[in-house]
Amino acid sequence: MPAVHHLLRMAGASLDAVAWVAGFFSLAFAVFSAFAALRFLRRLRVKPAARNFTPSVAVLKPIRGLDRNLYENLASFFRQDYPGLRVYFTLEDPADPALPVIERVRRDFPDVPSEVVISKASVGYNPKINSLAGAEERLTADIVLMADSDVRVKPDFVRRCAAAFEDPGVGLASCFYRIASPSNPWESLEALSVNAQFLPQSLTAASFGMTFAMGAAIAVRAEAFQKIGGFRSLANHLAEDFLMGRLMEVAGYQVAFSSALIESVPHLSRFSDYLSHQERWARTIRVCQPGGYLGTFFLQGFSLLTLRVALAGWSLPAAELACALLLAKAAGMTALSAEGFGAAPPLKTALLLPVGEWLGFLAWFQGWKSSPVVWRGRPYQIGSGGRLVASDERGAGAARSLMAAAKT
Repeated sequence: MPAVHHLLRMAGASLDAVAWVAGFFSLAFAVFSAFAALRFLRRLRVKPAARNFTPSVAVLKPIRGLDRNLYENLASFFRQDYPGLRVYFTLEDPADPALPVIERVRRDFPDVPSEVVISKASVGYNPKINSLAGAEERLTADIVLMADSDVRVKPDFVRRCAAAFEDPGVGLASCFYRIASPSNPWESLEALSVNAQFLPQSLTAASFGMTFAMGAAIAVRAEAFQKIGGFRSLANHLAEDFLMGRLMEVAGYQVAFSSALIESVPHLSRFSDYLSHQERWARTIRVCQPGGYLGTFFLQGFSLLTLRVALAGWSLPAAELACALLLAKAAGMTALSAEGFGAAPPLKTALLLPVGEWLGFLAWFQGWKSSPVVWRGRPYQIGSGGRLVASDERGAGAARSLMAAAKT
């Protein structure tokens, strides 16, 4: 037992320098990113919604299963203060349990043209893109707006998205989002991963001129989207949003951020759902930006400090630094939510920050794995550059179909 204790103390001592560097860096970044993100968010939100610029807009909603509060999520797109709007619901299964909810929304808002498309497209392995591709031939609008089924928007959402395209050089505009209304601990942890980590980091990156696309809601100029190859160009990639942004830039178009902010309503019924999503998310970031992903190790200050304490013994300065880091993150998350969305997150969410930090640290390690990811119940391997390779029989069948199509 003394030998084990001695080894633990040695391991804790070896972590000491890394833990302190990561702790101070994480704290400095948390404070800096809160101010930078707030500044950029305020600058973004003062952009007016378009009043005299109203190109036709097609809203594509990929649907699979019953998301929580699905009716209200979908209805928010029918309450838009915008002319020339048409909504397409794309589904792969004609018996999808979401269909009665969709039909109820369509009955309640008969003045908004809408259509249900049962997609039989198999353009690749990405299930979201396969679903969306079924509506591609029906699209005649100037702007195509792809929005997930679990997001909820305000009535000026489409106007704000359209405003980005007044600049003829813009080919794509995406929206910042937060997670709202978690209903259980797993959803609260998911909210922390977005509201306290992803949102301030992405806003800070944008404040320094970085451009990227975020998949919760993306609007594209239809002409530009066809120029980059449409849905087929995205069909075999895990991070279709990231790839879409890069292809737009390669084609000579600008990638912009819409002044519209949206809320995502999580639907996680089990802890395993949360873990699976975190792992897929981590691996997506790693394959898209491996250098940046490696650098985020030094944002794991809380976990490294607490690990240092566990291995090397109690340290009041380390504990104080870890607490200061949690307070900084909680304050930044609260300020961003209040500024951008008009409401602070519930206290119970902030209280889960220590757990969220540690689970995020474990997900960071999981992000380096090469085992399959599970996406809506289907397993996929991730190849080089984020390419998807299906690992189940259905995926193998899709691969054979693609190969046969290529030979004809």
